[in-house]
Amino acid sequence: MTFHAEPPVPVGFFDVTLPEVMYYLYLPVMMTEAEAGPEPWRTIRLPDNVERCRGMIMKALEHAPCSYKYAYLSARKGWATPDNPLNRPGWHCDGFGTDDMNYVWWNGPGTRFTYNKFIDISDDHIESMRQFDEQAGWAPEHMIYSPPAGGLYALTPRVVHATPQIGHPGCMRQYVKVSLSDQRYNLENNSHNYLFDYDWPLHSRDVIRNDLHKSQRDAA
Repeated sequence: MTFHAEPPVPVGFFDVTLPEVMYYLYLPVMMTEAEAGPEPWRTIRLPDNVERCRGMIMKALEHAPCSYKYAYLSARKGWATPDNPLNRPGWHCDGFGTDDMNYVWWNGPGTRFTYNKFIDISDDHIESMRQFDEQAGWAPEHMIYSPPAGGLYALTPRVVHATPQIGHPGCMRQYVKVSLSDQRYNLENNSHNYLFDYDWPLHSRDVIRNDLHKSQRDAA
């Protein structure tokens, strides 16, 4: 299929500093089952050290095209280097093949995006990542860009992006992602939110990674 990459959409600006080095991966911060009132932000439960991300989560829920059952927070602060940019390498789409929405924010070197037209992209997850990587390498320089830091950007599953290019010797980088989905993100090693009472069965990340139809997905 011909895949027309969509641009990220700015939805707000947040002057935020994460208070410490951290790595949260898909921490559940809102669950429909635990809803305590009519407004979704009333059910957001955050550990103290990521409380300052609440505004981003609320903005994502406000901007999203529909209501979702779950909201997840990924938050990373650490020393980024050319061989460790702190995020998944390679050109890809978050939520590829799903209806999930993602919202990203960073402070430091920026995520790279392209609005290139991709040709004959497979619906096979592993093959599509290889194709995105290969064809992004053909894109003219002006078609690869990084928006300003501090913005919160909405990513549909058709936004093709990659990690930033980090110069030597490296730098401190902060990154936040709010993921909205109707699926339980139930892979092993995802962060657990002890402010909710839940006990999801967790599935092997290695098994999902090697499944041609699920390798980029976060739910089993």
